[in-house]
Amino acid sequence: MTVVGITGFSGAGKSTLSEVFGRYGACVLDADAIYHSLLEESGAMRDALTARFGSGILSEGRIDRKKLAPLVFSSPAMLEDLNHITHPFVIEKIREILKTEPPLAAVDAPLLFESGLSEICDLTVAVLAAKETRIRRVMARDGITREAAASRINAQKDASYYIGKSDIVLWNDRSEADFRRESEALLRAVVSPGFLLHKQCTEHRKDKKGQEDMDELKEVREKLLAPKKRRIEELKSSESIEISRFAEGYMSYLDAAKTEREASREAIRLAAEKGFEPFGSDSAVEAGKKYYVSFGDKMAILFTIGKKPLACGVNIVAAHIDSPRLDLKPNPLYQESDAAYFKTHYYGGIRKYQWMTIPLALHGVAVKPDGEKIDVVVGEEEGDPVFSIPDLLPHLAREQGTKPLNTAYTGESLNPILGTLPYEGEGEDRVKLAVMSLFNDRFGITEEDFLSSELSLVPAGKARSVGIDESLVGSYGQDDRVCAYGALKALLDLEEIPERTAMVVLADKEEIGSEGLSGMKSARFDHLLASLCGNDLGSYHALLDASFCLSCDVAAAYDPGFAEAYEKKNAAFLNGGVAICKYTGSGGKSGSNDASAETVGTLRRIFAENGVAWQLCELGKVDVGGGGTVAKFMSERGIETIDAGTPVLSMHSPFELTAKYDVYHTYRASLAVFTL
Repeated sequence: MTVVGITGFSGAGKSTLSEVFGRYGACVLDADAIYHSLLEESGAMRDALTARFGSGILSEGRIDRKKLAPLVFSSPAMLEDLNHITHPFVIEKIREILKTEPPLAAVDAPLLFESGLSEICDLTVAVLAAKETRIRRVMARDGITREAAASRINAQKDASYYIGKSDIVLWNDRSEADFRRESEALLRAVVSPGFLLHKQCTEHRKDKKGQEDMDELKEVREKLLAPKKRRIEELKSSESIEISRFAEGYMSYLDAAKTEREASREAIRLAAEKGFEPFGSDSAVEAGKKYYVSFGDKMAILFTIGKKPLACGVNIVAAHIDSPRLDLKPNPLYQESDAAYFKTHYYGGIRKYQWMTIPLALHGVAVKPDGEKIDVVVGEEEGDPVFSIPDLLPHLAREQGTKPLNTAYTGESLNPILGTLPYEGEGEDRVKLAVMSLFNDRFGITEEDFLSSELSLVPAGKARSVGIDESLVGSYGQDDRVCAYGALKALLDLEEIPERTAMVVLADKEEIGSEGLSGMKSARFDHLLASLCGNDLGSYHALLDASFCLSCDVAAAYDPGFAEAYEKKNAAFLNGGVAICKYTGSGGKSGSNDASAETVGTLRRIFAENGVAWQLCELGKVDVGGGGTVAKFMSERGIETIDAGTPVLSMHSPFELTAKYDVYHTYRASLAVFTL
């Protein structure tokens, strides 16, 4: 049985949260309603109240609330006496109801802490809202004047009281629909067996000497050996709620960011909401100033100027926002056997067979000769059509089945079907013409506009929770937008001006070697750093020498179904926290950054100081494969750099998997870097 205590301001939304719990089967106990019921039914409570306040509070032998209320609210001492008398009766009644042991119970009590009800709760949640919001709601709910509503609200405790005592605080200054969604997310986290871990007790009987020997052995193990117990096994309910809420925001970001352009734009939109402004040549480089820069609409750099001079270094978290996909060729549209298709050219490392027969959406831009830029998205909205690449039926695939997996499908065969209905009239290519007519009607583009377009096919659909315990996130593009979002959110959540300038780099082109103007090799990043230093060469070199970079990129999570590819002692595991990767590369560390022992030590220290769950890993067995990140391009600039990121299952596939626990601790890792 899990008991959740709900408290907070009048007019903040406690009843809405309780209603959501009740609708999904929780036993909801309204402390006020129980109190009113006891006034009617409990002879013992009636006798105790009349003994204190006199028989004048009775009408026909029963407590008259209209007589009791003005009496007790006229004196703080009398109100305290009322609570002192009635709270034990209310608590006793609630305990009696809970003896039935419902799987989940919610206790709605305005005086949750004052009454002592919080002591029977496993988790306490405070629902708060801004004063003006509460005044409006109370006026509408109770049909009273503004003055009367304000008088009630002014008599309540400050927000700091609830924040200091509650495990979870929900701020409800939004629409009812939005708050219901957040309440449902809270409920899912509370009932999730992956997050609420029940402790089991086992008694061991040993003689005194045996116990002493065991204690000594335990002490030596703890001193000399690396701990085997994962931090998730000690996860508290309050942290699990925070993890669930963070994952909700992360999945929303994934849905809005299917391409590097969309990821960059969404990052800048979120930053602008937090007061970030575009950085220009005349922008003041002063402590506390918050800026963003966009390079080609595909690379975003965001930063908060710190208290110390730029020459003292910058704390950087760098991630990439491009993901493997199918790009349209310059001349993509063709007709074959009464159907229209697109020709594609895959981007990044894909396993071609995974892209067959799945729903695909079209994302990107087309640019007219006059510079007009047209955003194109097809396949994401409800009722929108999608695209798909046909595959050979198994009845005719005997020869295909004999080929190695990497050659059974060729890049030239990854051509999605677009339509089959011909344009009215006579002539050739009428299906192609009909398809182009639909694109023209919807987006105003012609076939020639494909020449100056960047259009990509990506898996259609939204990010989803995976597993009956909803502990995983399943989505396209998590490599490396999971790290990009964590870094971005960490920067936006900084409450105080950092000591050193905090910077997030969201780079493009990592999947194809970080080339081009929007890749990490681009000199535009160097030009930005130089401009922050006033183009003073000495300050610029000092900045590079003193800076620290977390190359935040995903790691390969251990998959027991393919255990032969991993060296288990040095693999990353789901729910193990953010994965530090001292070196990437392949074979004999070829193409690797290979961070120093000192850099690893720095990361261990700041992660310990900031409560970050982490593990250390490498990418598979030595001779099996390998990969790279932006780390080496940062270190080539003279910046101390190390890789760390979220473990991912099915990396580079159309539906990658991450653990919400690891996603959250990747965010915590970025926060920790900003404390350096």
